[in-house]
Amino acid sequence: MKASVRWLTWIAVATLAAGAAFASKDEAPAETPQQQARAHYDKGRGALDRASKLEARAEGAQTVEEREEILGKARKQFDKAAADFKKAVALDTGFYEAYSSLGYASRRLGDYEFAVQAYDTALELNPEYAEAIEYRGEAFLGLGEVDRAKDAYMKLFNLDRAKADELLAAMKDWIRDRRAAPDAPGGDKVDALAGWVKKRDEIASQGSDVSRNGGRGW
Repeated sequence: MKASVRWLTWIAVATLAAGAAFASKDEAPAETPQQQARAHYDKGRGALDRASKLEARAEGAQTVEEREEILGKARKQFDKAAADFKKAVALDTGFYEAYSSLGYASRRLGDYEFAVQAYDTALELNPEYAEAIEYRGEAFLGLGEVDRAKDAYMKLFNLDRAKADELLAAMKDWIRDRRAAPDAPGGDKVDALAGWVKKRDEIASQGSDVSRNGGRGW
């Protein structure tokens, strides 16, 4: 078992054990561990859906206070989702979708480093899982690791164009947000990524194979 799998599994098992301590030792489980893992995963996905709806509501808030209140409720849903995904992977350590969703919830909570660990584990279990590749690329942006985000895009370009487009859109948002904060460090990095994104947009619009441009250093 690779390092990140062991690391995340240990955390997840500890989380599950803490909750199980209150259960009756004589009570036999009604479902298999995999079935229980799926139930926790579904609960977590439900919490993510509620968080997304709350964030949409926050966009229409009339005051800053109202917006912050709604976003606080969304954060609680992300917390609940992360807790359920940890239980899911404790019960089924091969549940790569749950690891990816744990990464998503953690990223939305601002814990980019933990999110990357979760995505790494999902991709050790399924290296072609496009969702985890795309979301990990967004986590790299959150950490300011733009070269690793670009690598994620390059892999997605041939694997899943829709996910590649999502990551490119996230890069554009990242560039816009950094330029809106003139005191933010790394202006040269932002400009370099903007140039790279423009070229990738041109290539994507032409339907070119990314492999044909490998020697250009984009």
